[in-house]
Amino acid sequence: MGEYCSRLCALEGFAGHGEQANIRVRRFGGRDVPYAGQAVPSELTKA
Repeated sequence: MGEYCSRLCALEGFAGHGEQANIRVRRFGGRDVPYAGQAVPSELTKA
């Protein structure tokens, strides 16, 4: 869910909300997402 939110916020230009999603991806997903960047879909979350 955090990955999707991160990408959607980047698309919409909501950097603050996107960074909050990135924090969740870092904390619960164990992945490194750059500050104010967007999470790339993992193999488990690709459609």
